[in-house]
Amino acid sequence: MDLQADMKWIISELRNVKDPDLIRVFKNLLQYRIKKEEADWWNEISDEEKRDIEAGLEQIEKGEVLTHEQVMRNPRKWS
Repeated sequence: MDLQADMKWIISELRNVKDPDLIRVFKNLLQYRIKKEEADWWNEISDEEKRDIEAGLEQIEKGEVLTHEQVMRNPRKWS
């Protein structure tokens, strides 16, 4: 089944549910999903932190990285 067909089936089945406990289970599941999405660490950090992370990822893609061994040759240079 594709996503749209699954959604249609779920909605159809939910319309027939009369059990209040089952309704509560579905409600809790959906509320948990919302809380989890809102708790994403990316949404919790500042724009400056996001820019720094994105800049670091760009440096990695460009190969602008040093190995641990290279950094440890002169650790004072990095402090």
